[in-house]
Amino acid sequence: MNSVRCAAILAGGLSTRMGRDKALLEIEGEPLVRRTARTLGSLFERTIVVTNREEVARAAQMSGCPDIYYNKGPLAGIEAALSYFGEATFVVACDLPYLNPEFIRFQCQRWGKELDALVAQSDDGLEPLHAIWSPSCLPRVRTSLEPE
Repeated sequence: MNSVRCAAILAGGLSTRMGRDKALLEIEGEPLVRRTARTLGSLFERTIVVTNREEVARAAQMSGCPDIYYNKGPLAGIEAALSYFGEATFVVACDLPYLNPEFIRFQCQRWGKELDALVAQSDDGLEPLHAIWSPSCLPRVRTSLEPE
């Protein structure tokens, strides 16, 4: 078992560019959010979906955790997940249908309690929605979410 026990799926976006809820789009007959939940459920002790929509939590077949910072983007979802678990949490966007469990394990094996975050990097740059976040980030995250 790895030292990261918790995972959160961020599914709170408004999907304005898509025109419909991305979390509920189906790949191979399964909603994206459920596909992601199934993958993470096999890797972590506790997994939640961060959403303000009950139909998304139902589709994921798991507990939902609401964003308290409405319409503030994925940072609000990270805040909700870290507040909910109070420990290091693997955070992923709901719209990644082909998650690689081996790479997620690789990230978790490299996690250290001294880190604030461990973020995946692709050829396109950093991927903060495929990352492990520490609750030590919460004060800075909340400051960023507060109105100026």
